[in-house]
Amino acid sequence: MYNSGAVAPGGPSFTYLFQGASAYTYRPTAPGATGVYTGAVTLPVTTSTTTATTTTPIDIRWGNRPATWLVFDVQFAFQKAGKSTWSTWTNWLTGQTGTHATFTPSVVAPKNGPGVYKFRATVRNPTTKRTADPSPDRPAWYVTVS
Repeated sequence: MYNSGAVAPGGPSFTYLFQGASAYTYRPTAPGATGVYTGAVTLPVTTSTTTATTTTPIDIRWGNRPATWLVFDVQFAFQKAGKSTWSTWTNWLTGQTGTHATFTPSVVAPKNGPGVYKFRATVRNPTTKRTADPSPDRPAWYVTVS
């Protein structure tokens, strides 16, 4: 999704302010360049609270700044109270250029009831269709709903 161009060893560095939540992998693309500069930057979705009721509006934040040429797709998964399995990821918002939205469990997923919600986002270039990997879903931002 991003290309720094050629960066020589000890030469100028490349800095990029990521739009928001996703997992951004990086690797060298020059012929003969291997593994040393391979890795990922992961940015999670964050929530305004970790406990709520089914009628509590929860601010879900996936962006650092409004997207200009990229969009975000945001998903949630649910674990029913007393169960150990998670639902499959469900699309909540797609093609988002903003940085956050309000998630109210009784409005978005009225059949779920009490349990735990987790969220993830993926940044996407709508022109090229290229995407980063989904953001990590971190337990620190799971929301327990009673």
